[in-house]
Amino acid sequence: MVCRPGMARCKASVALAVTVAADGSGAVEVTVLADRDVVVAAPDVMSDVRLDDAAAAGWAVEGPSATPDGGLRVVLRKRFATPEEGTAVLAELNGPQGPFRDLRLSRSTSFARVESAFDGTVQLEGGLAAFADDALTSLVGGPPLGDRVTEEQLASGFAVRVAVRLPGTVGSTNGTVASDGTVTWAPALAGGAATAMHADAALVDQEALDARRNERLAIVGMAVWAVLVIAVLAGGVWWWRRRTGGPAPLR
Repeated sequence: MVCRPGMARCKASVALAVTVAADGSGAVEVTVLADRDVVVAAPDVMSDVRLDDAAAAGWAVEGPSATPDGGLRVVLRKRFATPEEGTAVLAELNGPQGPFRDLRLSRSTSFARVESAFDGTVQLEGGLAAFADDALTSLVGGPPLGDRVTEEQLASGFAVRVAVRLPGTVGSTNGTVASDGTVTWAPALAGGAATAMHADAALVDQEALDARRNERLAIVGMAVWAVLVIAVLAGGVWWWRRRTGGPAPLR
């Protein structure tokens, strides 16, 4: 049995979740789901999934495991310590022709403020060959299904979802922002369409800002007090000279 238009359509999906903490560390999680039709079309897909390379590259692997509806589920997770490491982890998701392109994380800091950003593009071209030479090849059944699933079927039966959680409050984005600040995209893949993704967020340490403001107020207050003391002393000298006609006494 193969996946054919007009019949039960094979469905597979990849959900990419990126979480970034205030210090720039975080994690990348990839969840791959294939429905029952995929498993029926390729009964050996479970045994064909090879994850040794992913594990050797530092990915924590969960699965492959059967889903309640007879499908297949695989989860990969990998942590990173800096945005640069996170960008390198994201580059491991697929080869140069894969659907995840130029994914990158960035971060800048100033006093009491951390700004973070996520950018990238999703574009599917070349069918399952787009996943060649990468862990995701085996996750979606690349070589085992390459001769059974056309590019048209893949575009209509394959879904991608990207979710990113940056520290602080989201500023600008072309994604959908949830109540918890998570930004999501559900790119259209048909026809090789390219979906650009951007999100940025800022985290402000209000306590530090308040402390800095109070410190500045204290400095200003001291300066004002000094001016007042000088003014009072100067006024006293003027008053004494006017009264006695001589210099004010030293104290």
